Amino acid sequence: MSAALAIQAKAIAARAMRSQLSQGAVLTSPAGLRRFRAALGDALHAPVHIACWGDSITEGVGTENSTSIVSNSVADMQGWPGQLRSLLAARQGLPGGGAMTPFFSGSDSRVTRSGTPTSDSVIGPMKWGARIKSSDMVEFTTPACTAIDILYWAGGTTDGSVIGGFTYQIDGGTVTTGLAGGANATPGYRVLSLTNLANSVHVVRLVGGHATNVQHVSGIRYHNGQGVVVSRWGRAGWTVPDMLGIGESSRNNAATGSAHSRSRLLSAIGGFGEHLTIVALGQNDATLQNVAMGGGSGGEAIGTLYPTVETYEAQLRSVVAGVVAAGGCCLLLNTALPPSGGVTVPAGGQPYYAYHEAARRIAADTDHVAHLSLADRWGRAGDASMAENVSLGLLSASTSVHPSRRGYGDIAGALVQTLLRPDLVSG
Repeated sequence: MSAALAIQAKAIAARAMRSQLSQGAVLTSPAGLRRFRAALGDALHAPVHIACWGDSITEGVGTENSTSIVSNSVADMQGWPGQLRSLLAARQGLPGGGAMTPFFSGSDSRVTRSGTPTSDSVIGPMKWGARIKSSDMVEFTTPACTAIDILYWAGGTTDGSVIGGFTYQIDGGTVTTGLAGGANATPGYRVLSLTNLANSVHVVRLVGGHATNVQHVSGIRYHNGQGVVVSRWGRAGWTVPDMLGIGESSRNNAATGSAHSRSRLLSAIGGFGEHLTIVALGQNDATLQNVAMGGGSGGEAIGTLYPTVETYEAQLRSVVAGVVAAGGCCLLLNTALPPSGGVTVPAGGQPYYAYHEAARRIAADTDHVAHLSLADRWGRAGDASMAENVSLGLLSASTSVHPSRRGYGDIAGALVQTLLRPDLVSG
């Protein structure tokens, strides 16, 4: 091929790539989302659930051009899960819904606590649940909705604790036992669905059912018995090892509790009946590759576990297997690459995009799994569009990996274009 033809071919390929990116980025294995597509066909008559697992970019750092979460309710609305929720509701003309947790970083006017409920370090998703006794209360004020799902953990002798149980009360009405305290039960996550409520704002009060035995409550989901419910379970600093309960941020500091921590975190993967689980992890995994992981105050020094690309891929396959086994499908979402001057990988480590390629390999050879890389939409090393992200206002700061509200909106737009593609049954 002559030099002129080679230049022309390169220009044609570049135009083709730009055309593909304008449709929502490069989706690997559209057929992997067919379980979600099938569930979406029933959205007029039943809720369709999307769970969003990830790190600070899923939690919503940057939504207020801040380095932290100032207001959790704002981050929930303006981060990519919240904007995805709103965009899907607008596209479908249905109300959709979301989730709330007892604890989260930042203030949250929608959640009230009394007594001494404690943030639960051994319960999924993302450890934002609460432990409550009969002297403790957590209360949620929902948007207008007709159905509420209470998400909780049923303990038992095999997990070393007797159930504390809980009662619930809606809008100051009858106090009802949701789970009897003082008993033993098969451990696992449970969903208690309260339906046929008036279509209005509701106040959901949960109180522990036992004076000494704690009850683990993950949170609530609110919806109208239809549309797409997008639950945000992101946590700053999270990695794939954390999702498996072996990361330093997820393990209980007490060595005796680590096995329980792991079993509960693993059970949360696909554990609440989600049709689609979006896993947006990899930034922290790449930044921490080859960094030694300590054992916490409880011991258990487990050595160098923060992922190399090979470990990341192997552990991410374990996450995917849990989602698929639970009957759902998985979209592996790699977020945009860090801007120049921002965070970098350790010396000798693999580049960030190698982690995107690892996730793409999983989607290419695993049924019910797809992959989307925002680096293919926002730009890669040497790509002018990557440097342009700052001037376009897509980042919360010039060297921050965290998007701005506009950037989160672009991510949500890419996901909507992806999830509503007509070819999710083939490809």
